[in-house]
Amino acid sequence: SPEFPQDNTILFLMKDSYNRIWCSNNSRFDICYPRKEIFEHYYSIEGDTTSLLVQVPRFCEAPNHTFYIASRAGVCATKAVPGTRALFTPIVYLDCEWIIADKTGMLWVGTPKGVARINPADKTYKIFDEKDGYYWDAIRKPLVMPDGRFLMRDGAIIDPVSLTQNTFKATPRLSDFLIGDQSFPLDTAIEFKKHIR
Repeated sequence: SPEFPQDNTILFLMKDSYNRIWCSNNSRFDICYPRKEIFEHYYSIEGDTTSLLVQVPRFCEAPNHTFYIASRAGVCATKAVPGTRALFTPIVYLDCEWIIADKTGMLWVGTPKGVARINPADKTYKIFDEKDGYYWDAIRKPLVMPDGRFLMRDGAIIDPVSLTQNTFKATPRLSDFLIGDQSFPLDTAIEFKKHIR
């Protein structure tokens, strides 16, 4: 209405396995039943666990039909079967830019500190970043390939199932060098009479 203007700009859309459409804007999200033209509206309430729904919520559906909502305030979960009002359970409090559920049910979220893997069963997480040997763009959501691997926006391809914490950090060192496509050990003496390109 003109007295109460709303920002209804859609920021994120997702179709779930029940053929519902999840859509979010800056202050809420809706679940739409397209065939019935019905919308369920979900707003944040200050001090309630649903406060995780604020600040541009994003969604994903896990293989077990659990729905996860990520926002700048954290991640929460709901079963949200059709015809029932969704109830939300907080999982973790992280500043999330995007969320993906892998084929094992683990959650992956982009945070300002790196890419976090969340175990929703025990509500624990690990952030993978440069100190673990991983260099990727954690702010932009990766593409999920048909085989379940993630194609990060910087070109890295990650298999989330085999990703582990790096316990050994390799120290870079020079072992040899190339001249004219020929490899030489570092202790090789070179005559500089030839022109080297």
